[in-house]
Amino acid sequence: MDSDLKEVLEAIREENAAAHAETRRRIETFEARFETFEARFETSDAKFETAQAENAAAHVETRRRLATFEAKFETAQAENAAAHAETRRRVETFEAKFETAQVENAAAHIKTREHAELIAESYQHKLDLVVERVQSNGEKVDRLDAKVDRLFSDHESRITRLEISASLHGQL
Repeated sequence: MDSDLKEVLEAIREENAAAHAETRRRIETFEARFETFEARFETSDAKFETAQAENAAAHVETRRRLATFEAKFETAQAENAAAHAETRRRVETFEAKFETAQVENAAAHIKTREHAELIAESYQHKLDLVVERVQSNGEKVDRLDAKVDRLFSDHESRITRLEISASLHGQL
């Protein structure tokens, strides 16, 4: 049993040695990749420092332009205040005209409604006459339809009698 145990231990040692070798190989690969990333970070740091210097110069220019813009903005605000006062005055004038137009429109609306009611009554009377005549014509058409049905029925009866008479006499 000692020899079996030694063989198992030897197999475990060999597997451990192979696993350690694989682990060392992977660590070396990671170290190489890490060094690559470190070089890239150093390059990025240099670019960042350059960008910071450029941004500082641009910031000075931005402040100068902002001061110019603020002066223009204050001028525009003063002009807008004057224009706003003029607009307010014109809106108030328009509102007064609008209120007058609303009163006039309401009066015209009342007159129009009264006129429309008169016209509606007149058309209702005419429509009632038309309905009455249509009903009368409908009754006439019904009577004519009944008369035509009787005539066709009589005609069909005659044809049937003639066919019977002809068949009895052998003329058909």
